[in-house]
Amino acid sequence: MHPTINLKAYLWALGVIQPAKPEEVHNFLKFMSNSSNDIYEPSAVSEAIEYSSEHQFIELVSKKNNLYVLSLTGGEFLGKQLRLLRDKNRLLLLKSLRNDNFNLEESPEQEMDGASPSSMFRSSLKEAPRPEESLSPGPLPQSQRFFWPRVSEQLRIGSNSGDSSTPIKLNYYSRNKIPNKTGAAAFDSLAELIGVSPRLLSSMAKSPAKQYRSFSMAKKSGGSRVINSPRAFIKTVQYWISDYILYRLKIHDNCFSYRKGLSIKDNARLHLNKKYVLCLDIESFFDNINRNNVVNLLINHGVDGNLSNVISYLITLNDKLPQGAPSSPIISNAYLYEFDRIMTEISIGHEVVYSRYADDLTFSCHDKSTLETIKYIAGQKLNDANLKIKESKTRILSEHNSQVVTGIAVNNGELRPSRKFRNRIRIIFYQARLNGDVGKLSILRGYLNYLTSFDNGDTYGNLEKYKSTISYLQELINSQVS
Repeated sequence: MHPTINLKAYLWALGVIQPAKPEEVHNFLKFMSNSSNDIYEPSAVSEAIEYSSEHQFIELVSKKNNLYVLSLTGGEFLGKQLRLLRDKNRLLLLKSLRNDNFNLEESPEQEMDGASPSSMFRSSLKEAPRPEESLSPGPLPQSQRFFWPRVSEQLRIGSNSGDSSTPIKLNYYSRNKIPNKTGAAAFDSLAELIGVSPRLLSSMAKSPAKQYRSFSMAKKSGGSRVINSPRAFIKTVQYWISDYILYRLKIHDNCFSYRKGLSIKDNARLHLNKKYVLCLDIESFFDNINRNNVVNLLINHGVDGNLSNVISYLITLNDKLPQGAPSSPIISNAYLYEFDRIMTEISIGHEVVYSRYADDLTFSCHDKSTLETIKYIAGQKLNDANLKIKESKTRILSEHNSQVVTGIAVNNGELRPSRKFRNRIRIIFYQARLNGDVGKLSILRGYLNYLTSFDNGDTYGNLEKYKSTISYLQELINSQVS
């Protein structure tokens, strides 16, 4: 018997918030209607679930928690307009879920960009409990992974959504297991995991240029680099791929870039009290990691070949890693895992300390000729990875000169921001006070926090001047408000 409720509306709601319990879908419809009264009787909801299951419009993905998702057949049943509306609303919700906790404020130390957090969602992503089922075969993750919260938990429309101690987590958000599909149907697999239409992912892969906004950014060393910033929908997909697939990629312990809890200071600290420091730079690092490299990397980490191929199209642009995509840093770190491993072993054998931060390679020891040998070996090993050293930025720094590693001086047995950086900051604070530039207040606070994070970040006098400038600008804001 055909259900008495508006089945397409109910299935659309499930597709937006999945995985979800039947009552959570009903509550979401009430939420969307701004109604406190039930829209449907419980018996009508049960009838709709039974009918939809029989016609394979929905799938039960967690018997334990009674969680359902919209199937591909159910997506086709919605029709084009509702399907497009489902995709749009779902990705907007997932974007908000992800941004709430992984939004990183720009700081001088990390120099990372982040979007403003959503006003709709304020709870944080919690360290995941044990998932319902064990993960698929493959290398184990190096650190505790994080799961995105379910939409119903964030909107507090589920029966257990108020209990933050028992969140429901599936291995791949919408499912516990990756659907086994081959060839082009791998788009179906990824779409089922994320909870969007295969057509959406396919269109992103076929016309990637439409999914990015490109602009130039000045380099500190001169010239400019092109940043390809992904637009909201593909960026959300890339974040999902990063958190649910790429988190398993191996990253060497001597790689300090783009890793939670590590910074340029941790990278520089390894090279304290060394007579000589060798600094190398990889030329056009992201641009020289191509789509085939990504496919092979994923396959080598246990990801199905067809799925790896589909993912590669969604996280590359013009056959290279786009600078600006959230997935690119993870791929770049993992791509050089073998290089990092080999260079670490070789360095230990030569009594040399090695570390890497993105495309900056640093080696240090007490013998200059040893570093000349290491430089040659590093160049050869990079060539094996289809990469090369940027000779114009290669330098060996003596203890009698300024030894700067990833922007931090390591002379005299202590970490300190480089003199060049401190001079630049002094000018920025001076101009901000002179011009009464209150718009720079948050940036100035960030610079001051960075300087004070060092034992000897700057002179006492300069730090006091910076504090005074911040207080002065804050007073200007207060006077404007009053």
